[in-house]
Amino acid sequence: MAEDFKLATAGDDIKIWDLKSFSVTDQYNPHSSGISDICWSHNNQLIASASTCTDKVVLSFVKTKASPVIQVAENSKPTCVTLNSNSRYLASAGKNQLVQVWDTKSCKLKKTYRGHQDTVNCVRFNWNDTYLASGSANGEIYLHSVVSGVAIKPLVSPGTQSIQQVGYSYFKKSLLASVSDDGALNLWDTNASKCVATFTDSHRAPATALSFSPVNDMLLASAGLDKRIVCYSVQAKR
Repeated sequence: MAEDFKLATAGDDIKIWDLKSFSVTDQYNPHSSGISDICWSHNNQLIASASTCTDKVVLSFVKTKASPVIQVAENSKPTCVTLNSNSRYLASAGKNQLVQVWDTKSCKLKKTYRGHQDTVNCVRFNWNDTYLASGSANGEIYLHSVVSGVAIKPLVSPGTQSIQQVGYSYFKKSLLASVSDDGALNLWDTNASKCVATFTDSHRAPATALSFSPVNDMLLASAGLDKRIVCYSVQAKR
């Protein structure tokens, strides 16, 4: 996004916003229901999307007007999606309790990762695409080795509530954050497989999203159904 700054939002459909004019430049929906998750490609020319009706994952070209170019996971009941660092591989997960990786060039399924016992709500690659973190409705977070397919013993959130989102720090590579239905945000050391900080009073309703800052190593933000955005100091753990 060197030439302009764009924002994508998802709900009943997908909207692309020009942040200079604060105006919608495109609006589309390649699914038959509302949007459950979206993800930009590394070069900001594509958006991957999944829907609430779990019909498929669609990769749309959005450099000008949105145009669906790839469809995968049509029989996998996907609700969440993420792309790896060069957008060659796309990971999807959802109601079939599986995490699946697809080749965006051949549109073929490359690997399937098992372990979850409930619906998978979120999935993210780590910084060098060697691990996939996924969180499920029963409060478990699995870390899947992309190469071996082996998952470590699941991380279980202290409140054992449904995990809604996970994300890796851009700076401390072993640091993973998660938010859940009890409104809590947890920080995990993935090397030690343990929770290193818990924020339980940040949200008064389910927390649904989080984001580490890509430019400030201490900043982390979360959002919830209480319509609040909360910022945290990762270093001070407050």
